This record gives sequence, C-alpha cells and structure tokens, in this order.
Amino acid sequence: MADEVDYLENFRTNLRLLRTYKGLSKTGLARKLKCSPQYIAALENHNVKKIPSLEKLVEIAEALGTTPGRMLDVNASDFHQYIERKYIPTD
Repeated sequence: MADEVDYLENFRTNLRLLRTYKGLSKTGLARKLKCSPQYIAALENHNVKKIPSLEKLVEIAEALGTTPGRMLDVNASDFHQYIERKYIPTD
C-alpha cells in the first residue's frame, strides 16, 4: 500500500520555502494577496487545519511564481534542501 501523502504539510513547507526564496516577508506576501500577515503566518505555522480553497491556492502560487501543483508537491528535492540551507534562518 502506498504511503499517505500529507498535502497540507507539503503546502506549508513549500509556502515558507518559496516565500523566503523570493525574498518576501509574511507582510510582503500578504500585500500581494490582499490578506493579513497573520493569515500567512497561520498557513505556515499549523494554525490552519486545511488547504486553502482552490481559488486562494492559485492566488498564492501565482504570487510566488509557481503552480498550485508545485505548492502541494510531495518531492522534498535538492532544491528544497538548498533553499533551507541558504535562505531559512535557524533559531
């Protein structure tokens, strides 16, 4: 039996990675999407329990220069690891 895919977790990870890679703060992305920075933070930090609507998913993907499919992608590729090492600050 195939492993179950956690699309919501993939979305959260990709949102954070792509936003950071594009040099956008939560506030900057929120401005592009006409939503609050708190909403972006909630999406990234497990405070939202489901993937946004298809319409919102498309908006987020377009704002980040990618596709909705890439936002849900299960592949933690070398690109993701590179982005994490280079652009994601560690606390």
